[in-house]
Amino acid sequence: MTFLETLIEENMPIWQQYLDHPFIKGMAEGSLSLDLYHQYLIEDTLYLKEFGRVYAYALYKADTLAQMRYFYEMLSIVQKNEAYSRILHLQELGEDMDEVENRNPDPVNQMYTAYMLNIAKSGQVIDVLAASLPCMVSYRFIADHYVQRSKDVLKHHFYGQWFSDYSNENYSYYTKRWSDLFNQLAESISHEHQNKIRKIFKECSLHELNFWNMAYQKGKENE
Repeated sequence: MTFLETLIEENMPIWQQYLDHPFIKGMAEGSLSLDLYHQYLIEDTLYLKEFGRVYAYALYKADTLAQMRYFYEMLSIVQKNEAYSRILHLQELGEDMDEVENRNPDPVNQMYTAYMLNIAKSGQVIDVLAASLPCMVSYRFIADHYVQRSKDVLKHHFYGQWFSDYSNENYSYYTKRWSDLFNQLAESISHEHQNKIRKIFKECSLHELNFWNMAYQKGKENE
């Protein structure tokens, strides 16, 4: 078992809550209110903006050219694929993207990105990966789970795109590359550093859960 697989197993009680979350189950069933998803898209766009800064720090701190390529690749995927998909859907829902980008994120969102940015500023390359992989890998974990159960989740105009984005072969290929880099770096760190990584990974797994809770509650408030 790789170090990342060990971390996921240790945090499976949290990750299982993603699969059982009413927001995610609503997407999978096609029953989620579009107003809730609309609010999620706004918050996630603001999140991805800060997520890009996290990878920018990692790119600066990279020890080798190969690591620099990995983080440049990550930054490109976030900006070209994830953020672009959010923009298209928000524009379809009538949002002005300049106005969206100037909004203040929800405090839950802000706490999450502030934590990751602090890790990126103060930590090493492997610490940045530990902070970012709970988001990147859990999205694949969620999408794969529901797509394997039924391809019908891909049919919804909005939610189907989300499941397609995170279950397709291209995304799986890149998450495997980033996971392999993380596992490779983990081989040479101390036991003390491994414990630090465990704390970061768990903290960001909890932030992910809080983000889903926020998306569901915030959307309900705006209904």
